[in-house]
Amino acid sequence: MREIGGFVPRVGGYYNRSVEKVEVQRVGDSLGVIIPPDILERLQVGVGDELIMTTTRSGFELTKVDDVSTRQLEDLTIIMQEDYELLRALAD
Repeated sequence: MREIGGFVPRVGGYYNRSVEKVEVQRVGDSLGVIIPPDILERLQVGVGDELIMTTTRSGFELTKVDDVSTRQLEDLTIIMQEDYELLRALAD
């Protein structure tokens, strides 16, 4: 989305976009990043909370998992499984 004066348009309004540089680190056999405290506070997440990572054109977006988003993801998964052929035809 196009930035307007430091703000990025979103459905339902604008949000203040911030830029944080993080370093990829080894975590056991995987790789990870440390999320800065101010971002954790803005997302209202802590140890043990789940996040949804959505890929975007410019990178990715993190969203806190809540009961509503969990139900929506479950519903979407069912729809995608039931209507796979239709969705594939629409994509082509």
